[in-house]
Amino acid sequence: MEIPSAHFGRKAHRVVPDDAIVRVELRLPAPFVAKLSTESAKRGCSMSHVMTQWLSEAGRFRGDDSQGAGGASVT
Repeated sequence: MEIPSAHFGRKAHRVVPDDAIVRVELRLPAPFVAKLSTESAKRGCSMSHVMTQWLSEAGRFRGDDSQGAGGASVT
């Protein structure tokens, strides 16, 4: 899968396997990050794990059985 270069940040495109987990840096509103951080601490897991689950529940994250919300990490 080709990931095109972004306007900000990475200036070169990347080619990764279709099932790759790719690190991205995002700026999010403080209230959202506070909720994400609180949920992470409550569950005792990473914010990446919580975000992956939220995206999966919203139908925005596709993973196969081995890398679904229970095991994948979107960071």
